[in-house]
Amino acid sequence: MDNSSDSDSKWRLLPYPIDPETMDAYRQAVARGFPHGPYGLRWPPTSGEHQSDDANDANDSSTEQGDDASTENTRPRRRFQLPDQSLTPTTPSEARFAARFNLYRDTIVQFGARDPWMQLHTAALARAEATIKTILTRLCYVAAVKNTAAPEIHARQALIRTHGRAAFANVQPHVLINHVEWIRFIGRFPTLVSQVMKHVKWVELLSGEYRKAEPVWALFWDRVEAGRDFGGDVMDQMAAMHKKRTFLQGKIVDGEAVLAILFSQEPMWLRWQVSGL
Repeated sequence: MDNSSDSDSKWRLLPYPIDPETMDAYRQAVARGFPHGPYGLRWPPTSGEHQSDDANDANDSSTEQGDDASTENTRPRRRFQLPDQSLTPTTPSEARFAARFNLYRDTIVQFGARDPWMQLHTAALARAEATIKTILTRLCYVAAVKNTAAPEIHARQALIRTHGRAAFANVQPHVLINHVEWIRFIGRFPTLVSQVMKHVKWVELLSGEYRKAEPVWALFWDRVEAGRDFGGDVMDQMAAMHKKRTFLQGKIVDGEAVLAILFSQEPMWLRWQVSGL
């Protein structure tokens, strides 16, 4: 029996359009021993949402009684029957199946194996920790600059209010503009601190979610490496994890404007005096 034709038919029955690059990655992943799908299911799913391979093989044997025993023993064990590309989910059960399978397939294509995932996971945690340290260090620097400059800036502002603008007619415009920039720099600091700490909190929450998800990832890779089919509980947990991660990453992206302000250059410090005052 020609196994290549059966394998090729699997690739033609993918349930979604797929580009050649992704196809090659998926084919290589399966060639390394990854199961074709997360459940060993037929399409559409049964009412119980899963059907064992043994049951599949039993059904096959009942419909292929003409095959002799040697052919049956050498036939590749069918782990997963992929749906036709044109087939779309029509029931909630089918929709759940498609969502779980797509998440499974995307995860395998994205990482390929446990080691690449672990490297990216470790790098992400280290990067988050370094980001928090950098942000807090910069915030301390800005606070030091603000605390150092504030007394002098407030004294200058009091001088302007006391003597009026006419007394400063001899002061060059760029000096007064610099003074206004310092007023804004000092005035926005309390709001900046609040926004920066909120951003840091989002990063900490994301790191916490990554760490809490480690047991789920370990279970996922254990079952994949063992070539076992697994139920939807693992994929549902991963889907919930990805949903939280996407939410937190969105909050972090929203806070990038605050970081731009935090890391912007403070105004130049100019010394100035007013004649007669």
